Amino acid sequence: MFCKNCGAEMKSGAAFCPKCGTPVSAAGGEVYGRRPWEGTSMQWHKLVTSLGLFGSAVVFLVFAIRTILGSAYLHQVMSMIKKAVKVAEAFTGDLSSQIAELKDEYSVGEIWDELGGLKAVDILMIICWFAMIAAAFVVRHQLVQYRRNAPKHLVIFILAGGCLYFLHSLVRQIVFGGEMSRMSMGMVSVNFMVLPVIGLIIAVAAAYFTHVYYKKRAVLFCN
Repeated sequence: MFCKNCGAEMKSGAAFCPKCGTPVSAAGGEVYGRRPWEGTSMQWHKLVTSLGLFGSAVVFLVFAIRTILGSAYLHQVMSMIKKAVKVAEAFTGDLSSQIAELKDEYSVGEIWDELGGLKAVDILMIICWFAMIAAAFVVRHQLVQYRRNAPKHLVIFILAGGCLYFLHSLVRQIVFGGEMSRMSMGMVSVNFMVLPVIGLIIAVAAAYFTHVYYKKRAVLFCN
């Protein structure tokens, strides 16, 4: 027979589980006649541990590199310029060469010099992204070892990633996007919050699905 609390094998007539020490009476006076995870699908768990968390680490590394290089700001700057140029080209002709020159002259250092508050936010986010990379490997190790709190930590990890991406984008949009709008005298409205909002919704949905999935398999995580 097998312990209903942790699934460990028990001798017939045993009063306590030899692994977790749970009395048979505390487990409702019942034990399993077979291992509780037999017949339980673990395909999602295998996908998360083999690909999902490694993929998350790569994504967070890309976010960190983009923040260091200022790629996101370049995208915003060039989008604003291109929208404004479309209006100007109607009067002055092709301006593609000027756009290329502006792109070559751009650097994130100039943005940080102009908007000092963003530098502190970006440095904090770079630290957070690398912390999330480390967390991905820690959570994966816990899941592989079937640690008791591993599913809860995975849910927190998913929500933290979505919230960090959303909050960083929101602050960047408020500070940097507002400055871009002011510089264009309101002619160009630049909004880059669509993807962060979608990302946050996906993170919440994924966290809920993960919680439900692992709740049905809680007996496996007893180490």
